[in-house]
Amino acid sequence: MATLPEIRTHSSHTQLAAASHDAVVAVYAASADVLALSQAPYASWAAAAAPFRQIDKDFGKTIALIPAPSVGGSRLVLSPIDSLDDDTDDVRKIFDAVKGGVARAIEAGARRPAIHLSPLPAAANTVPDADYSRWVEMALLAALDASYVTLV
Repeated sequence: MATLPEIRTHSSHTQLAAASHDAVVAVYAASADVLALSQAPYASWAAAAAPFRQIDKDFGKTIALIPAPSVGGSRLVLSPIDSLDDDTDDVRKIFDAVKGGVARAIEAGARRPAIHLSPLPAAANTVPDADYSRWVEMALLAALDASYVTLV
């Protein structure tokens, strides 16, 4: 019989290296959110990503799986969100980024991925009629959608 996935929240980045996770999916709106910061845990993430950034011109624009010893399972999946400042953008872009990142982690063999959500850029809230008030819930639904397996 199938069991529901366990969902836990963490208030500290240090828990992302825990053995209870075998991958970290980092969802971000700009590569600077994850790769250019010098504070933990981003410094170790940036160091792990540096070689890939040098050889791939699309790095930071597409989903990337990189080995990172500082996260559980040594799997770091970087999943960018496209721009959120256009008048046609909405939470579906967040859904797509999270779903794609979790799906990539599962393809790589992860069974217990953690999801790191970077804050939304301020520009996302300046678009008229944009409603990002439930973006965290949308991210959770995307993760569950990516992990869904049919019974037949």
